[in-house]
Amino acid sequence: MFGQESTFIPEARRVDGRDIFATVLEETRRFRAALPKLMAAHADQWVVFKNGVVASAHSDRDTAYRSGLTQFGPTGGHVVDRVEPKHAVPVTAGVVFG
Repeated sequence: MFGQESTFIPEARRVDGRDIFATVLEETRRFRAALPKLMAAHADQWVVFKNGVVASAHSDRDTAYRSGLTQFGPTGGHVVDRVEPKHAVPVTAGVVFG
């Protein structure tokens, strides 16, 4: 049961027939892959990222968030994030259960 991915997607997660969570996850992956190139032009800026490109860049998170809502709506499938190096944080069982 837990080893199989469910194909059932609650209607609340669907927008125009697509799974909004899957859409945002894919856009997040595109953003992470684009980070090295984005660093040159947008380092330390907050960006609205959609369809693999920067839709707009801002100096603060709140302005970027509002811009994303204005441009794409609350279910637009866009990403708002700061352009900065991202590092994986290893977590061991000792930290989790320690």
